[in-house]
Amino acid sequence: MNKVVYQKITGININGVKELAELAGKDPRVKRIFNEFGNNLGDFLIEFASLAHPEVVILGGNIAKSFRLFKRTLLTNIQDKFPEIKIKVAVLGEEAALMGAASYWKDNARLYKSLLV
Repeated sequence: MNKVVYQKITGININGVKELAELAGKDPRVKRIFNEFGNNLGDFLIEFASLAHPEVVILGGNIAKSFRLFKRTLLTNIQDKFPEIKIKVAVLGEEAALMGAASYWKDNARLYKSLLV
């Protein structure tokens, strides 16, 4: 997690990504941390995209609130290999994963019902 990296680099303990993002304009080390995160997330999504072939990847949760801080690095990383994939930030925020799971279940209910019988 980024807050652990920041503490290792600075010796300063922070509470989470929100607090780390607030330091972005004040501490150049924060930019490096978010760049590293963007690269790591990009590496993960490249692996994921090679298996799942998504059209869109939606980022949700608290990390999506700091997307502006790692957007360029992430896009450069993933779009080099998969330029067709769009990266979006969830409008629903924390509820995005739950809504996606419910939608998936609804769309595939017949499959799951046959497995239960």
